[in-house]
Amino acid sequence: MAVVCYEIRKVFLRTGSQIAAAICAIVVILFGVMSVNSIFFVDDQGNHITGIQGARLLAAAKEPWEGPLTAERLALVIETNQKENASPQALSEDITQNNISYGRKQGYSDILLLLSDAFGDFSYFDYYAADRLTADDADNFYRQRVLSLTEWLYTKADSRFSPAEKEFLIQQFENVRQPLYYAAADGWDQLFYTAPSLITVLAIMCGFLVSGIFSCEKQWKCDAVFFSSFHGRKKACKAKIGAGVAIATIIYWASMLLCSGIILGCMGAGGANTMIQAQFFGSDSFYNITVWQEFFLILFGGYAGCLFFSLLAMLVSAKSGSAIFAVTIPFILILLPQFLSNMEIPKLDRLLGILPDQLLSVSLVLGGYNLYDFSGKIVGALPILLVVYPALCLVLLPVIYTIYKKTVVR
Repeated sequence: MAVVCYEIRKVFLRTGSQIAAAICAIVVILFGVMSVNSIFFVDDQGNHITGIQGARLLAAAKEPWEGPLTAERLALVIETNQKENASPQALSEDITQNNISYGRKQGYSDILLLLSDAFGDFSYFDYYAADRLTADDADNFYRQRVLSLTEWLYTKADSRFSPAEKEFLIQQFENVRQPLYYAAADGWDQLFYTAPSLITVLAIMCGFLVSGIFSCEKQWKCDAVFFSSFHGRKKACKAKIGAGVAIATIIYWASMLLCSGIILGCMGAGGANTMIQAQFFGSDSFYNITVWQEFFLILFGGYAGCLFFSLLAMLVSAKSGSAIFAVTIPFILILLPQFLSNMEIPKLDRLLGILPDQLLSVSLVLGGYNLYDFSGKIVGALPILLVVYPALCLVLLPVIYTIYKKTVVR
């Protein structure tokens, strides 16, 4: 353990590492503060209130509408929305008056989004779809979710999925617990929206910090001394690996827990036990899980991704002896798939869906439709990612050790 701590200290003695750690801390705090300030509440005068106060006022406005989304409650939301749309403030051409009308909708705005999503075009979100509904449409809410999906699968996405995959998706939508229980989850919404960008930054930072662990002796021209010592090719190699894993682990978990604490502490953690289909950010997901389960998957998946890219940087560093080359490879593997995803090629999308960068954006994977058929067993991308890459992390550990242990000193 003492040798591991020594290796960690060597990493942070470098000016570049200290700057990277400081930047990482600043970025985490900024992500948390910006997420909180992005929420706003409109008061009865049409004024915007942001920050912690705005988040709490918004949560208080939504609280009366919490409960099971039965046909009766959905009909009440539709009727209330119709009355508000007919109000003088809503029909006014004055922006302030429009804001006052919008403010009165804030309590049930999430439910309106769910209605628009269910009754609108499945491939295109129509924000105003709920405005065209009548109270009688409320009875068809859950049926319409399935019908919209089915229509999309057999028209626009017909060539993308096999019959078995289409049946799987329809079955997953039908298996959603009815009625869904709604509770405001703005804190979780902001956290899930922030997580992909934050975890990507952490993966790059961790890769940068560990990239020099195996190359520093070569750069300092002391590798001959290091490998000629009694434990140079055994315990010292293991200590370097342990230091790299410890740095990635500490940086990731400290950053994620700090950012999560800022966002949920300021905005509240309500709605954690609701199904993600009861929240707009997960309304079209075929993964039938709760909000807190999504949070766990994001944390675990992000850690697996950060650890994998850190170990990959360590592997390249141990093999090449170059810190610059070591940090470049993971950086390319993180950004290149995001560039290729814009090409919209179905077969390519399936491959991109199980690349390691997807672990950095689990919240986006949960909203995707990448399916894989294993001898008739249909699964989504997430189970594959959460099994394959943690296993690869375990495989990389002895590989790194073996490569560095056999380093030839020149």
